[in-house]
Amino acid sequence: MTNDERFDRLDASIGRLMNYLLDFRGEVSGRLQAVEMQMRVLASSQQSFEAKLPAVTRASLENAEAIS
Repeated sequence: MTNDERFDRLDASIGRLMNYLLDFRGEVSGRLQAVEMQMRVLASSQQSFEAKLPAVTRASLENAEAIS
């Protein structure tokens, strides 16, 4: 095997590796975007719940006093 053939094989191997890495990067990026969207939904619903929490707590205390 000549040096040119070896370099050609190395170039082909590096090309396959680069394609694999680019595909992997795209897959990871897509999954992280999905996770980020889910986190935004959870943060939004938590803020909504926290905004309603004082009213729920107050109502629970008033019901407890009425029952006593």
